[in-house]
Amino acid sequence: TADHSVPYCVAATLLDGSVNTASFDTAHLTSPVLRSILAVTTLRENTAFTDAYERNPVEYRCRVTVRLNDGQTVVGETGCEHGDLSDTKSDAKIAAKFLSFADARLGGQQAAALLAKLWAIHTMSDVAVLPPVLCFAG
Repeated sequence: TADHSVPYCVAATLLDGSVNTASFDTAHLTSPVLRSILAVTTLRENTAFTDAYERNPVEYRCRVTVRLNDGQTVVGETGCEHGDLSDTKSDAKIAAKFLSFADARLGGQQAAALLAKLWAIHTMSDVAVLPPVLCFAG
């Protein structure tokens, strides 16, 4: 599926600047522009990155190289000294990421209410209060 396709996620990011729930809507999945980016996208294993992933602690390494129409090359890399998926995130970063996904499905108020409940989950005697907040209109 698209959400598990590295080339798709890279192409969507190049098109929109980031990947979020909208990246997988019908407009994106059928976008001729996104498909044209996918057509020229290749995925190659970097064995050093694979080795880093298989170690403990895990390092999530990735390098994306983009060749522009004018021949210029732009490289972006994550992991190691470039920041890693497993690096500790601040509460503010976690909240911002959660809200960026939840807002689209739940709406701002409901997403914020759910986030507040999730931050307090360790204090709950009964997590049955969560399912009603998770409900959203199709």
